[in-house]
Amino acid sequence: MALDRAGLIGPADLPLLDPEGRYPGSWALVTRHPLNERAAAWLYGLDPVLRRLAGLSPAPEAYDLELEEQVSERRRALRPPLPGH
Repeated sequence: MALDRAGLIGPADLPLLDPEGRYPGSWALVTRHPLNERAAAWLYGLDPVLRRLAGLSPAPEAYDLELEEQVSERRRALRPPLPGH
């Protein structure tokens, strides 16, 4: 954010700085500026789940199985298996 305020970075730099949209600062940068063509292309190239979580992609008609799978995997990783299983 400091680089943005100093005028040294902008949404056009996102494809280079955060190609996968993993950093919250990238999303903050997009919301602080008018959407330009490069930033829109960056958003379009992201994972649909990320776009949906940011409110930039319509919700699927059916239940989102991909998101359910990701949540389930994370829960299993945090929960140790029961003894004997």
